[in-house]
Amino acid sequence: MIGAEIFHLSSLLIILASVLVLSVFERRLRIPTLLGSVFIGILLGPSFFNFIDYQSIPEWLSFFSLMGGMLILFLIGLETDLRDLFETSKRSSVMAVLGMFFSGVFVLILGLLFGFNRSQVLLLIAATVVTATPTSLAILLELKKTKTKAANYLHASTIIDNVVGVFFVFLLIAVHESGGLEFWGFARIGLTLAFLLAISYTIMPKVSRWVFQIFGNPNPQTRITIAFTFVLLFGVISSYFLYEAALGAFLAGVMLSEIKPEYKKELMKTITEIGEGLFFPLFFLTIGLAVNIWSVLSITLLAFLLVYILAAVYGKYIGGYYGAMLLHLKEADARAIGSGLVPRGGIGLIIAQVGLSLALFTPEQFAMVVLMVFATTVIGVIMISRTFGKLK
Repeated sequence: MIGAEIFHLSSLLIILASVLVLSVFERRLRIPTLLGSVFIGILLGPSFFNFIDYQSIPEWLSFFSLMGGMLILFLIGLETDLRDLFETSKRSSVMAVLGMFFSGVFVLILGLLFGFNRSQVLLLIAATVVTATPTSLAILLELKKTKTKAANYLHASTIIDNVVGVFFVFLLIAVHESGGLEFWGFARIGLTLAFLLAISYTIMPKVSRWVFQIFGNPNPQTRITIAFTFVLLFGVISSYFLYEAALGAFLAGVMLSEIKPEYKKELMKTITEIGEGLFFPLFFLTIGLAVNIWSVLSITLLAFLLVYILAAVYGKYIGGYYGAMLLHLKEADARAIGSGLVPRGGIGLIIAQVGLSLALFTPEQFAMVVLMVFATTVIGVIMISRTFGKLK
């Protein structure tokens, strides 16, 4: 018993120490934290040291990983003001939809050419079309360009394609788990999704405000406890009805997005700090553990990976660029928006992990999605720095 405790504590110590050391280089190179955590997972997994076997990950690490994925989606839901989204979507949706359309069509053609089945192609599209909002915004904050017109359009566009991506993939998962694309099963799951979203946006915000009123003026610790309670409650409900707990976390975020602005701001800050300090690195690390980069070292797979990365980059850039031009924005703004849509991140990796856990992706296909996220993030950071750097 003592030996097992020492092993688990030592494993966690090695992981967190590695993340901490790598964070120094991440700040200097302006690399998102998620890439560093995935990289550590790749080093500790079968690609190099094989320190942790993905097929027999300790339960504590699986739990931290699950909570990391749920908190990422909770924050996306918390940030999603649906009223504001509907108001801005008339214009911003043009760029979001075109970005998803072009990258989706490119990947669809690519997947069919390389013999992917229907479910794999759909998951591949879902993992590819979603932009990494935190990555783009982090670079804009550093460049002090968050108040530009291009940044406002970019932010709204990334929220739209995050929401669409989340529901698309969970609808696909639910259909897969329910036994296929039979019409009535598809309709039942679609209606369940719509119902849960509707009550999360209409009834449950009133419940959350009522809960906060019961506690009077709850202190920060109580607010965190309330938030985690709703995350777990909706996670259990979503897991039972829709086969995936993370969607419940997203809906819990949507529900709590209507609380007092000062509570919401503090909650986002605290959950982000908790997540970035422990849960997010362990979530992304487990994704790295599942990657075996040697499995893609064949001419066919390397050719697919190269074309896949190009399709992911140019699909988003072209969609964002021409969407902005259709709205008569300046060309410099259009280039900046197109560049801002290029980085992929947490949602794409969540989709890839779900695909692997359901055996929809082979290990090789999973590795290529992770490597695509790596490449588009690095390329996107460079493109954002150059294009937004020229804006006044």
